[in-house]
Amino acid sequence: MDTKPYLLFSLNNSHYGIDTTIIREIFYLPELVSLAETPKDVVGILNLRSNIVPVMHLALRLGLPLEECDIDDYVIILEWQELLIGIIVNQVQEVKEIEEQAITNKIDYGRVNNIQLYFITGIAQVEQQEIILLNHENLVRYPEEVQDSIAAGEEVIHLDSKTTLSQLNSGNFYNLCLPNATAEIKNILRKRASNLRHSLIDFNQTKLSSIAVISLNQEYFGISLDLIREFTELFYYTPIPCCPNHIVGNMNLRGEIITLIDIGQFLNLRNSSATTHKKVAVVKLKDFVTGIVIDEVVDVTYLREQEIQKASEDKINNQYLQGTILYQQKVIGIINLKKLIEQPELIVNYIEQIAC
Repeated sequence: MDTKPYLLFSLNNSHYGIDTTIIREIFYLPELVSLAETPKDVVGILNLRSNIVPVMHLALRLGLPLEECDIDDYVIILEWQELLIGIIVNQVQEVKEIEEQAITNKIDYGRVNNIQLYFITGIAQVEQQEIILLNHENLVRYPEEVQDSIAAGEEVIHLDSKTTLSQLNSGNFYNLCLPNATAEIKNILRKRASNLRHSLIDFNQTKLSSIAVISLNQEYFGISLDLIREFTELFYYTPIPCCPNHIVGNMNLRGEIITLIDIGQFLNLRNSSATTHKKVAVVKLKDFVTGIVIDEVVDVTYLREQEIQKASEDKINNQYLQGTILYQQKVIGIINLKKLIEQPELIVNYIEQIAC
């Protein structure tokens, strides 16, 4: 039975899929530089490791109303006919193998939220959910106009200069996509854009570590992405009887049962309550998989090893920190996930559960 891999993502409460063979990379929305002469759906350009990449908002491209962007939105970089272009979407979900027989080419105009059929190859039925499959060739249909945007961008961003992103024009990007962005959010997006400017050579030579900045009980922490399999939304979970307080329950993640853990008490956080958590960091250590409940993923940043300072072990909550970093003018701790997960008291005693 023939199948094909698609990247599934959401936009404006609808679900979409796109051929994975043209996807180069995915990252959180950074600050973009605005240009005067660009197609109406291109909301800015990005310096991606010395490549000028036009970024369009997928809603504008599909002819849909533009909703205000969120700090957790994503940019998917597509590579088609030697052209790089980014699309802004809301949430990236997973890569899914879709069978040909699950795809229909008979498309009702009202069924696809008034999207021009020109952009759609079909609709797939996946686990009782309709996925709109996009035609990437038509999605990137104006190479001449995009090339003009790239040429204009190269004039604005001097790749060999020390021009900072804060000196460039990002005002129109914020006015259009994030009109209510605070100074803190702008700083986060600007830092993301700055990280993306690093060349691949710089990444290899300086041994940068990928760190996700998370919010937990109104405090920021960093966690290394080395052990993180994915981040996902926390919609529903089943409590487990006769378990310690830090065991939140079990969630069903695409057929896989994952035990959820609240690490707040191990970090000596006050008022730790799983009821406020909105997301799950799925951690995999060898064959052991668990989920850590968190509030939000604030940012993903890259740090050189020398930027991570050793954490003092004189405090209770510091024993599970592998170091500290300076983020947004604040010192935050990097959680030692390996040490935390390997604690014997973290494991659920299933024999005791059965006895209950």
